[in-house]
Amino acid sequence: MKPEAEVTEDPVLVCIRCKETCIVFEKETGRMTIYVGKRKILEEAKPLEFTGDETIQTLARHEKEQFYGGGTQNGRFVHTGKKIQIVNESAWMDGGVASPNPFYYTTAGYGVLRNTFSDGTYDFGESDEGLVLASHKEHHFSAYYFLTEKENGRECVLPCDRKSNAASGIRILRGTLKLL
Repeated sequence: MKPEAEVTEDPVLVCIRCKETCIVFEKETGRMTIYVGKRKILEEAKPLEFTGDETIQTLARHEKEQFYGGGTQNGRFVHTGKKIQIVNESAWMDGGVASPNPFYYTTAGYGVLRNTFSDGTYDFGESDEGLVLASHKEHHFSAYYFLTEKENGRECVLPCDRKSNAASGIRILRGTLKLL
């Protein structure tokens, strides 16, 4: 069974709500904020950037938030306060990247999967401890967002309904934007 979504808007914002999840877009900038219940899970600190060489998503970092993922980042597991490369270096030594993956998740309750094979960099607070910058060398932006109700972010993937094998919450696909 497909969850029902409700779309509301005012002169400044558009809100898409499904059950306890609310995705809010600022009309003027396109900045996105996601809430689960009354808890802010994810917030873009800046609008998406298209530089001509890359796309950059800048998110506000939560206090005490920890970051994981990015594929095989040898010798590294927790990426908080670090910058990682999403580039296949075929490097198996300490600090090398052997099998990159454009996915990361956090203890704030969300995960992001960039729909790309392009090289990228994820800065989880190394340059600015209050921001997360995720960039890829491409001219469009496409991503899947995974959310959890749990405050510790430990259950990032939503449970499945055994009868239909469908996610029991909302999955968000941010549309592909192309730079002309």
